Amino acid sequence: MEKIMKVLGGFVLVVCFFVGITQLFVVDDYRWLVAIRWWLSGIITGAVLYSLGEILEYLADISYRVRELEHMATKDKAPAPKLGNSKADLNKLKDFKV
Repeated sequence: MEKIMKVLGGFVLVVCFFVGITQLFVVDDYRWLVAIRWWLSGIITGAVLYSLGEILEYLADISYRVRELEHMATKDKAPAPKLGNSKADLNKLKDFKV
């Protein structure tokens, strides 16, 4: 998914650049405002899509590392001790007040 977002960001950037150039020469007079709008929207959209791809890549890396740490923590874990086998005498707590 992250590679798709990065490629899509680059594709949008290139397409908007060429559409801006074609809009510049559509009619006899130069249409600078339309071309600049296409270029700016392409830069912004391409940067956002590429950034989302980077964020997804970092998120996948963090998820992988957390899974590895969880696996390592549970792999060598000793079984829990049994409860209820205490030899403490509860008669000593008979007169205890809080």
